[in-house]
Amino acid sequence: MAREKAELPKLYKSLIDITKLAISKYLFVGTVDTKVLKFHDKGYSIRRQPVPMYGIEVGIQREPKYNKCIKHFSEMPKVKEIWDFVKPNKEPTEWDISSHIRNKYLDSFIVEVAKKTHGQFDLDTFDDVYSELEKFLMDDRSESKMLEISPLPHFQSELEKMELSTGLKIRKITREEKEGIFLDYSLSSVNGYSDMFVFLGCDFVIEYTWGRERPEVNARHVALALSLFKPKSRIDYHGSISYRISWWRAFAGLLGPEPMAHSKPLKLTKQDANKFLRFWENEFMPIVMKEGHFMKITLSRFEDFRRRRNWLMGLIDLAICLEAMYLRENQELSYRLSHRCATLLGYEKSAEEKEQIRKFIKIAYDIRSRLIHGEQIEWEKIKRKNEIELEAYPFVEQVFEYVRQSIRRFLALTSKCELVGTKHKNFLRIVDSSIYSERPLKKYLTGSA
Repeated sequence: MAREKAELPKLYKSLIDITKLAISKYLFVGTVDTKVLKFHDKGYSIRRQPVPMYGIEVGIQREPKYNKCIKHFSEMPKVKEIWDFVKPNKEPTEWDISSHIRNKYLDSFIVEVAKKTHGQFDLDTFDDVYSELEKFLMDDRSESKMLEISPLPHFQSELEKMELSTGLKIRKITREEKEGIFLDYSLSSVNGYSDMFVFLGCDFVIEYTWGRERPEVNARHVALALSLFKPKSRIDYHGSISYRISWWRAFAGLLGPEPMAHSKPLKLTKQDANKFLRFWENEFMPIVMKEGHFMKITLSRFEDFRRRRNWLMGLIDLAICLEAMYLRENQELSYRLSHRCATLLGYEKSAEEKEQIRKFIKIAYDIRSRLIHGEQIEWEKIKRKNEIELEAYPFVEQVFEYVRQSIRRFLALTSKCELVGTKHKNFLRIVDSSIYSERPLKKYLTGSA
């Protein structure tokens, strides 16, 4: 327990004294009638009920024990460091470290203990809360961190947690945590209940934390990588819930979901999950961290397509993805693009499969050109002219899948062969020379395997 191994004995003793005094004499309890979520075996229910709210009366500031405790806080190096950092951003009338300590540490600590003991001081519970405070004060890292939780609809995994990078993970979320988040929504008077119903159906979330510097990768990158990983899956995160973490966690706000055209289920076995982690670390992340790489343009446009409501206009995004990967010339674009795509994606496949890929990409590129020039797309005419059976939406979905496969191939090749500049152009020449015979491409791929 903290009382047996407290590294800050003066502060520890002082906090016990003032917390006991505050709870017995200066604690006031109010109630807020708010919406509360409760999970049951057969689902969940939302009902209104009074929730206790705790506060400390200002009269406590006249107590010598209170000011003694503030003095002990002011002697902490971490407290001084944080005050030096935040003071320049405050008005001169707010240049009072005592007020800073009251708000950030002392009153919030007393209230936290009161909440957990329901207004009846208990030393074991006090020790639990104190250990979190002491851990923060003894930590030499930045002032505080931000935590964001982004629900993942339609996602399942046999692994309950996947660590992606420092502070970034996919993990399973518990019922208790959902109930707590819902209560935070309610007490903060945020009108987010319509979004909450999607959140309640999620078993997994993306979680990431950061300090003074925001990480370069976030929930959007995770959802993009998941959508690239397996065919016929398109995963999205559903907004985010933010918390500020100093020595305790405080609700900071929420970001509503961005529009997503079509979200589809994805389930990862343990084997799939381990493969995804290798893909994330070895192929996806190195490109995300590179400036000016042609695959970053591709990933950006792929993400744009995923968020389009007008999926036919999304063919422009998909075409730009293909151009960034397959084209380095300004002539015969449709011919080069369709043949290169068919050669690479149709590698070791039948001539009929290659021809279907070539045909679909050529039609998609022709539609892209018409859309750019403002022409109206008459799908029935396109079907008759090109002798295809698919309706417009399934056709776009098939093109989307060819783009996804292409991105996976180019990410894998880039991680092994660094396809940039001259190496990229040379690879496209090899693809061109393999249209009628796969021998050159086979030799290249075998050598880079």
